Amino acid sequence: MASPLRRPHRQAVVALWLALGLSSGTAAAASLDKALALAGMQGRTLDRARARAVALLQNEACRAVFTDFRDAEGRTLQEKLDAAGQTPAEYLGTVHFLNGEVQPLCRRSSVQMVTTGKSLYVYACPQLQQFDDRHPEITPLLVIHEALHTLGLGENPPTPMEITSRIAARCR
Repeated sequence: MASPLRRPHRQAVVALWLALGLSSGTAAAASLDKALALAGMQGRTLDRARARAVALLQNEACRAVFTDFRDAEGRTLQEKLDAAGQTPAEYLGTVHFLNGEVQPLCRRSSVQMVTTGKSLYVYACPQLQQFDDRHPEITPLLVIHEALHTLGLGENPPTPMEITSRIAARCR
């Protein structure tokens, strides 16, 4: 009788499956999204936070935060949206929020979401749900914060606190 797969072997099989599945263009992105999809309470928390962020972005003063920051080439983030023919709220609908439990920065209890580079992927850390339970008014600001990064906003400078403070000043 064959022995059941031990944990390291199971992890290797999953890694191999993901590597094989992710090697084909568009199917790769779809497979990645499915493998890292937010589910259950975490998914619902993110859906609510994104909906609240979209509602905030209906206000002209809040949308102006996209003119407050520039990418590395010196363009405002609003200029990038204009070139793409999108409003901030429409753009937010194109950003993919994924499960970030394996992201190294998510190991820090103070980090709620992580974006790398100009990626359309934002990783929601496991502690986001508890954070939202305690601070539901701040979570949509963090969603906007991460959307700014996906458009090319760097960090340090401005610091994460400066970015979120500017969003709060514009969007509250």
